[in-house]
Amino acid sequence: MREHLDDFLALAFNLSDFDRVTAEHDALVKRPPTDRMITASRGCQFKQHSVAEALLHFTGEELIGGHRAHPNAEACTSVYFSLNPPPQVA
Repeated sequence: MREHLDDFLALAFNLSDFDRVTAEHDALVKRPPTDRMITASRGCQFKQHSVAEALLHFTGEELIGGHRAHPNAEACTSVYFSLNPPPQVA
């Protein structure tokens, strides 16, 4: 069974695409710690992204009015729908 699973996975996924997506994911997710994190003795952790950074990366828009509930909720909605576009209705 195991050998058939490996053959199926090789056919189902183009491994070069998988490696490319993994490299892009690592570059996006594994951000180095900031100077402030290092000062606070949290330098061994990766930096977590802000809503503003996610909005800029996924939509190209700047977050205006951040740290307020309504603009942050709109930014989260924009990021969500850029990752999961609604189905097209004919």
